[in-house]
Amino acid sequence: MELYFSSFTTSSDIASWVQAIGSIAAIGAAIIISRVQINSDRHKTAQIALEKKEGFAAVAYSALMQAEYLANATTNLDSEQFRQLLLISVHSIQGSINALSTIPLHEIGSANAILGFITLNREMVGLKYDLDQFIAGPLGNHNAYLVFSKCINKRCGTVNALASHTFKALDVSSDRFKSKFDNVINISKGD
Repeated sequence: MELYFSSFTTSSDIASWVQAIGSIAAIGAAIIISRVQINSDRHKTAQIALEKKEGFAAVAYSALMQAEYLANATTNLDSEQFRQLLLISVHSIQGSINALSTIPLHEIGSANAILGFITLNREMVGLKYDLDQFIAGPLGNHNAYLVFSKCINKRCGTVNALASHTFKALDVSSDRFKSKFDNVINISKGD
């Protein structure tokens, strides 16, 4: 061992060895830092993608809740109460249509989810059209109300199925949004 260290006779030899070891350590540190940065970037990218996916799913969930609310209203309200609800619901449904229309489809990623959003938007436009026709037409006619409520229930069932398909295609559970949506409703009611 003495022989090994005796080869470092001059300070320049020692400096060369310290420099070599330092260079190796710097290269190793650079590799570790770059890997940590790459992993951090991947995590951030995945988090942003998840947040986008959840945002898209929240729009679909809002449309689903509006359709379910209308379907329940047709079975639980008389025609006059339903008429009053329609006047308010048309604006909410238009909001969902606007939100569904502005989703950048190229960012969704899944072909099934894209088709789900396109079809869900089309059904919401059809639902709003039906509501507009009913409001403009035989609003006080009880028989027309019965026919209309069946039509709304059928369309709302289609919206429900499409939203469920969209959640599955996005690989997101609708249960994730239920409590958030309920909290928004409670806040808007003043609870």
